[in-house]
Amino acid sequence: MTEQNNSVNENSAPAKPFWMPPGVALENLSEELGTVIRGVLMPAYEKLVVAARPGLEQSTGMTIVHLLWLEALQQTELGQDLMGSGHESERLQKHERSIARLLRLAGSKMKASDFLLRLFAYRHKLMTGSGAAGLQLQPTPAGDSQPPT
Repeated sequence: MTEQNNSVNENSAPAKPFWMPPGVALENLSEELGTVIRGVLMPAYEKLVVAARPGLEQSTGMTIVHLLWLEALQQTELGQDLMGSGHESERLQKHERSIARLLRLAGSKMKASDFLLRLFAYRHKLMTGSGAAGLQLQPTPAGDSQPPT
């Protein structure tokens, strides 16, 4: 992915983000989604994908940006559910399912973000002279080994 193809030019609209499905045009989205894309998703994409190191950092950044996109769509759906028609009990059940999906998305985003922060911290320790020999893996509550933070 090149910065030229994916960056946001201040004088023009952003190129279509990779996470949007084919056939969906930015100009056909609601004003709210357009605001989220320009104000949240594109800056996150620039920082977490375009400016990231190739490989694991870019891949994790892409995961975070995609989860942000899904979260924005889910929040839009939640807002529409609140104003929808139908039986109150049906609407409440749909609303509860939407909230549950949103919370799962947010949890996944947080896990990926935590992983990326740990990766940055690990790389920082390696670059500041503590070196790989100075790092000892510590067990997590889940029993996985990970570098200390």
